[in-house]
Amino acid sequence: MSCSEIRAILPAYVEDNASLDVRRHLPGCPGCSEELSRYRGLVTGLEELGATPLEAPAGLAMALAELPFEGRPLEKIKTHVARNRPGYLVSGLAALGATGAAGATLWYLRRGRAIAA
Repeated sequence: MSCSEIRAILPAYVEDNASLDVRRHLPGCPGCSEELSRYRGLVTGLEELGATPLEAPAGLAMALAELPFEGRPLEKIKTHVARNRPGYLVSGLAALGATGAAGATLWYLRRGRAIAA
């Protein structure tokens, strides 16, 4: 196997040393051996990080559970729409104008073809 093929399967080899091809290749290839060492170091570091216990702050679960029920969602939506109404109006008019321009262009082009024919 080539080095590129070996390096493609090295991450799996770190966890399960079952590949005979990799075991045969490593003693004669310092580059792949070095790459394997890096993978092993990475796995060791990740295992150490995984062993670090993480604790959520007290009350976080309850705060997250109550979040959807806080305030009045409908009132927030109405306020948002009222506050941004001019933007929605301008966007809608721009879309309407673009659609009208496209329709007029198509009508003009088809009319020109009909006259020419």
